[in-house]
Amino acid sequence: MAGVGVARGRVGTGKKGLSSRIQCLRIKGNRGGGRAGGYTTKRAGDIAETAFLARATEEGFVAATPYGGQSRYDVIVDNYRKRWLVQVKSTSQLCRKNVYQVRAARQERRRGKAPRTVGYLKGEIDFLAVYVAPEKSWNILPWSALRGRTVLTLNGKGHAKPGPCGEYREAWDLLRK
Repeated sequence: MAGVGVARGRVGTGKKGLSSRIQCLRIKGNRGGGRAGGYTTKRAGDIAETAFLARATEEGFVAATPYGGQSRYDVIVDNYRKRWLVQVKSTSQLCRKNVYQVRAARQERRRGKAPRTVGYLKGEIDFLAVYVAPEKSWNILPWSALRGRTVLTLNGKGHAKPGPCGEYREAWDLLRK
């Protein structure tokens, strides 16, 4: 795969765990948007999904990805009692100091018209998992917490208040219910 490589470290299990070792991966090559070897939102999404699979496995879940990429969800998480449909997103976009913004929606393509942003419907996903890359933290939000919003703001660790989604930071226990 041109433009992708391991800059340092190795991926594997060990004392630090698999998800911390994934942090060792670096994208090499052209950083241009959309060009061959460039860092694109598609590649960022692939990295976030891989990190989610690793972390979910560390947390004791069985995690699988659907084949074909046509699903509304990215990962199926099995806690041995129930299976959850999880959409994985990542963000590094600051909208103000210590506050990150992420699009909690999908693009709906319409024939002959511009695509429009649509919130996730009940049954399409059970959880939204958001990786805040600069903080290396996960927010695990149930579908009900989205309340039809297509954009979420997440207060960072350094923010004075936890914010409206603060209770969902590292909330892996929600997937155990």
